[in-house]
Amino acid sequence: MKLDAAEKYMEELFLKMTTCHRREKMELLKIDKKNRLLSAKIHGDPGRGVLYQNKNQLQGGYAAVFADSLLWLVLMFDRPLRKKIIRTAKIEVYWFKYVGADEDLTATARFIRTETKEGKTKFYSSAKIINKKGDVVCIVKAINQLIEE
Repeated sequence: MKLDAAEKYMEELFLKMTTCHRREKMELLKIDKKNRLLSAKIHGDPGRGVLYQNKNQLQGGYAAVFADSLLWLVLMFDRPLRKKIIRTAKIEVYWFKYVGADEDLTATARFIRTETKEGKTKFYSSAKIINKKGDVVCIVKAINQLIEE
């Protein structure tokens, strides 16, 4: 899948599947293939529930969807990994500020891929969630394991 086609597909997916995006006609996703980086706009919607409850805790499915799924969208652009089985070994969530349901947020995800001395592939992914003022409200870090087919 070429980069332009992937961008169009994901934009259509977001417009169809996420009700809070239907009202807004703006750039939803930014993809930086070279740096393996993806940014997504998340508009405030009181109906989605509050993301924050206690420190280091994700509340509800919505927070998990936008924090974790962005990591896998980034992985989609690494061609050698597309047909491999990938498992998230550990997810750490660090909250810095309270987030209300009606706040607009931007989530940026990226991953770093390294080769070990034994020739195994290791990679780490992270998502940074920023509010409208530019403050970092949450960081999600994931340690991923590649399972050979």
